[in-house]
Amino acid sequence: MTQTNKPAPEMLCRLELWAERLIRIAKEEASCRCDLADLGVIAKDAVPDIHPHDPPLVIRLKERLLLLSRQRRTTHNDMAAVGAQMLDEQTMEIILPGGPYPGSYLSWQPGETDIAWWRSDKDLNAQRRILPGLAPEDAMPVRH
Repeated sequence: MTQTNKPAPEMLCRLELWAERLIRIAKEEASCRCDLADLGVIAKDAVPDIHPHDPPLVIRLKERLLLLSRQRRTTHNDMAAVGAQMLDEQTMEIILPGGPYPGSYLSWQPGETDIAWWRSDKDLNAQRRILPGLAPEDAMPVRH
């Protein structure tokens, strides 16, 4: 981290990679679940059990869900290794240590060209705030 608590530029590349990977995983999981539902199989668990009587296509879809679950876990572990964590799966907001105040977090969402936001450690559900010293125009809006 630099003295301004902002991560090095390569961290932005990592954030983009993690978000892209998690978005792809979520889409593939949804597709597998729809395909299973079309076959009359409701996959309630994140990773449904594979049964000996399952038809080959159902087995392949369930195995794909298992693989996607492992990829998700690996991505979250990669994030955790540098102190980052997914705060919100809907917005794909990722927080990492280094906010402007002790214990606060930097905040980034896909489409933002820089890390310009932070969250208080006291209430992670409160609105994000622009980092001190940045003008509102410096905090690029999210481009989804």
